[in-house]
Amino acid sequence: MKIALIAPPYPLEEIPSPPLGLTYIAAVCENAGAQVMILDYIVRGYSPEKMKKELLAFGPDIVS
Repeated sequence: MKIALIAPPYPLEEIPSPPLGLTYIAAVCENAGAQVMILDYIVRGYSPEKMKKELLAFGPDIVS
């Protein structure tokens, strides 16, 4: 099973930090045998085209 976890963009006034909650979820899913991708648009920058391209390339069964 492939799972894509998305950290949506939001304005930050301080230095952005990694989405720790998603990393915990990803670790549990990987331990259960899933292949997980975290799409962190907080620090990487977001565009609808970029997200669509990455999701199509990965082909997840679940997107959250």
